[in-house]
Amino acid sequence: MASKDKAFKKLTKDLSDLKKSFKALEKSAKKTEKRLAKAESQVTDLNQKIETLETQNAKAAEALAAPSKPKRRGRPRKSTATAKRGPGRPRKSTASSTATVKRGPGRPKKATTDATPKRGPGRPKKAATTASAAPKRGPGRPKKAATTASTAPKRGPGRPKKAATTASAAPKRGPGRPKKAATTASAAPKRGPGRPKKAVAAKSTKPSTAKRGRGRPAKQVDGDLLTKIPGLGAKLDTLFRAKGVKTYKGLANMSQSAIKGVLQEAGPRFRNADPAKFQAEAKKLA
Repeated sequence: MASKDKAFKKLTKDLSDLKKSFKALEKSAKKTEKRLAKAESQVTDLNQKIETLETQNAKAAEALAAPSKPKRRGRPRKSTATAKRGPGRPRKSTASSTATVKRGPGRPKKATTDATPKRGPGRPKKAATTASAAPKRGPGRPKKAATTASTAPKRGPGRPKKAATTASAAPKRGPGRPKKAATTASAAPKRGPGRPKKAVAAKSTKPSTAKRGRGRPAKQVDGDLLTKIPGLGAKLDTLFRAKGVKTYKGLANMSQSAIKGVLQEAGPRFRNADPAKFQAEAKKLA
């Protein structure tokens, strides 16, 4: 009996364990079902997105294949489909001329009488006087007496007139300063000897035989004067002589590259100088 009880207890335990595992399996199955439903909904969404993308791609391909029209700038075109207007204000009733609304009485009209109202007396009018009845002017200032040339009052004596003097009766001038004695050329005082005059040598057509002094001795130049060439100064002369070129012939026979090297040694001032010009001038002088 004891062995049977033990076996029964084990079976009950196993059953309870199985039930627990079954419940756990059910829960996991429900969870998996929910996940599957979510996955299916996601798949459907993805399919829809793929379809929309495919349609967009097809439209883009068609647009690329079709000739592209230039885009119009400015304001967008108005839509051809005209939108219906709202009711707005009510329209005025189109009644005939006979059924026009009569105006109110308004202000009373002014009475149009033929007899115009007379003006008031106003100011009294001025009496119309004739030329004969015109009032005479007052005496005023007395008129000046019309005097003739004979009755004109004589002028006063005034200043006494200057006596009319003739040239003979003119008063003689005073002695004044004594006049300088009129001296003749013979009576003029002789000048002192002063400085002796320079002897005026007679002009002769012959050249003067007088020799000039020695002065400074002329510098002896070895070869030709290269400075006679235009544009070639003392600096370039010394540089050419250092290279062994002392004559026009030597400079003319010199190569252009060698002349260019000398010009570059002379400094930036002569770098742009043309060596062909120096050669041509040297050939002329040689």
